[in-house]
Amino acid sequence: MIKPYIDHIYKTFFKEEYLLQILCEAQIHPKQLNKKMSSQLLQQKHIDWEKMLDLIKANNLQTIILDYFQNQRLVKFLPSGIQSRLVKLAFYSHIYSLKHREQSRIILKKLINNKVEFVMMKTYALKERIFKNREIKADLDVDLLIPVHEFKEVSGLLFDLGYLFFPDMKTKNGVASIANLNFYCPSSQEIFKKGHHAVEIHTTITDTPRYSQIPVISEATNRQMTQEVYNGTDTISYQNIKVKVFKPSQLLLTHFLHSLVQHNLQRATSYYECAKMLQVYKEELEWGYIMKFVNIRKLKSYFMWFLFLLNDLYPNLLPNQLESELVNYEGSLKTQHWALYPYMKYKIFHQTNFAESKRRERQKEWCWAIIDQHLLNLVKHKIKKHLV
Repeated sequence: MIKPYIDHIYKTFFKEEYLLQILCEAQIHPKQLNKKMSSQLLQQKHIDWEKMLDLIKANNLQTIILDYFQNQRLVKFLPSGIQSRLVKLAFYSHIYSLKHREQSRIILKKLINNKVEFVMMKTYALKERIFKNREIKADLDVDLLIPVHEFKEVSGLLFDLGYLFFPDMKTKNGVASIANLNFYCPSSQEIFKKGHHAVEIHTTITDTPRYSQIPVISEATNRQMTQEVYNGTDTISYQNIKVKVFKPSQLLLTHFLHSLVQHNLQRATSYYECAKMLQVYKEELEWGYIMKFVNIRKLKSYFMWFLFLLNDLYPNLLPNQLESELVNYEGSLKTQHWALYPYMKYKIFHQTNFAESKRRERQKEWCWAIIDQHLLNLVKHKIKKHLV
């Protein structure tokens, strides 16, 4: 009784989400998912291009999608009004990137000149390493991981550059003086802003106090994981500045943890970025270390669920041994109603993953985005409600 309902979902709803995912996958597997298939989808008259454009903008994919249309000579399939607006969005993305890169450069030089220890996380350094394109996405912040004892000094340096500190994200009033931080104990993630540019200062690799409803990631576990990944860094040149970044294995792990804890595995770009990591760092990823890392922290079920979704969206990127383990793991879940996987994937990717739901609603309803009895019972209840 479940399968007809799921088939109805895929055939009737979310055509735009499906097309957007196909376009992202086409860039990972250009030979397997070719121009012909993309053009056939683009010619379908029932595509709501206004919704499509909103999805592209909401997920910050304007440059990626426009590049694909232009490289594959598919621009002709876009309605003229949509084409010009997509070009405009990509242009603004480029301008934003230039402005934010300059702000980031000023911040990094300030920290280095004052001998502050930090690791550059995500954002620009990640894009330059895996996309080889500085303007692939326009971010409004730069993420830096620092030792907790450096927080006061870093705050003072950012104040010198005109940034305000926002200890409470709900307030509109920022702190502008180091004197106000004499007795302040920083949380895992703190935000500084100047105009449209933001700096996220992390003292751990995940922001557990604010977001996490994953009970196995305690504050102590978070600190232990942070200390371990600190030892897995490389030095790269970013805008002619030597900065520390994570090695490939640590980069993948921190990306997974960020996706799990702060986005509940419901962020489209997380999977696209991880797929690119698997392509670029195929020979450098230490899977033995990665699996040991998640096993020790009791995160394997979360990580396997993440890999299931990643492999489903971007197949043939994982090593053969790991794909075999996924097959075996799937077999062990037959008793847990594995047949409901398509529905779970639909809920996560085709409803919440493309920014249709507000973040708070996603956090509240799908904080258990893993294969366990809690989620399965929730899914069964939802299916019954829809079928009644």
